[in-house]
Amino acid sequence: MTAPLSKLLSLLMLLLIFGSGAVAGVAFDRVVVQRKAPAGSRIDRLVGRFARRLSLDAKQQDAVRAVLLKSRAATAAARKRIEPELRVARQQARKEIAAQLDPEQRKKFQEMTARYDARRARRKATGAQAH
Repeated sequence: MTAPLSKLLSLLMLLLIFGSGAVAGVAFDRVVVQRKAPAGSRIDRLVGRFARRLSLDAKQQDAVRAVLLKSRAATAAARKRIEPELRVARQQARKEIAAQLDPEQRKKFQEMTARYDARRARRKATGAQAH
């Protein structure tokens, strides 16, 4: 292999490694860090995204932040009102799904739903939105 070709391949490999690191870092941030962020910082990130994509001025950003904060409170209140109905619907769906499974599948399904319930409880305890 010639020296210029070898240098070019080395440079390409270096760029590939750097690019892979950057992609992994962004993915980690979006998947792990942002999901664990407090609700207020999620609103700030959303306002920032709106500001960049819509070219919002400072006054518009403040107004959008106020709307999102008000909406968050209204959404939480609505979720609290309908949570009992949602719980009943989830339980009924689980019961109907379990009826379609054989004993081994049913056991795995119960383990899956237990993990899901534990995750919901943790998210609820930390104030994160539980889906």
